[in-house]
Amino acid sequence: MTKLISLRTVRMGVLSVLFALMTVFLLTFGVASAQSVSRVSHADKGMGHVVHIRPDKLGRPAYKPHKITVQVGQPFTIINSTDSDQTVTLHGQPVVTIAAGQSAQLTVDQPGVTKFGLQGHPKAKLLVDAH
Repeated sequence: MTKLISLRTVRMGVLSVLFALMTVFLLTFGVASAQSVSRVSHADKGMGHVVHIRPDKLGRPAYKPHKITVQVGQPFTIINSTDSDQTVTLHGQPVVTIAAGQSAQLTVDQPGVTKFGLQGHPKAKLLVDAH
């Protein structure tokens, strides 16, 4: 009986380790989505399309311009020109937080229009038309 409990404990330990490794792998490399986005902090400001996050007339953060067209896989740069950190969202989920005065480079990997938002101002939208 003790041997059976011991074997069961070992099996549960192995399964727990495998589950933990799978969870770490999925969190590290992300999960599949219809539109995947990759980021690189402190992007080269001289490459591709550049979008600024700036205060609007009421002082709320907004994208300028609010629409760009890129090739699928072509990186574009978002520069945070505000004095506070801004979190870019996709489908309401955080994609990247850009510190004040810093930038991030994003890539849309699927054709179509992708709508990015800002966590600090939910009505702010950036439409990226990838083809």
